[in-house]
Amino acid sequence: MTFKVNLRQRAKEITEQVWHKTKVPTQDQVLQLGSKTLKSQRTLSSYGIDKETTIHFTLKVVKPTDEQLPLVLVEPGDEEQRHDLQVRRSSSVAQVRQVFQTRRAVTPKKLIVAC
Repeated sequence: MTFKVNLRQRAKEITEQVWHKTKVPTQDQVLQLGSKTLKSQRTLSSYGIDKETTIHFTLKVVKPTDEQLPLVLVEPGDEEQRHDLQVRRSSSVAQVRQVFQTRRAVTPKKLIVAC
């Protein structure tokens, strides 16, 4: 990605631009200049950045958890019935299908899942 920036901009403003373009939340972004991680409140000029400088964008690593997640399962069709389920983050598709079957006593042919 390439962005036009002003050297008076803060790193936080750059992460907001990235968020608008990629929908990656700003708190999950890491901007790096060489081995330095850019601090959100510092300006680009404070790092000695010029117009040819490359800032690297990476994502923070998020540890997987086994927390409960609300899940909406939609049955495709004319009525698109919606079902609210609680599943664990680590649940596989097969496990979600089993939760649905237990609740509805029906084997779905196709599932559309929105978390």
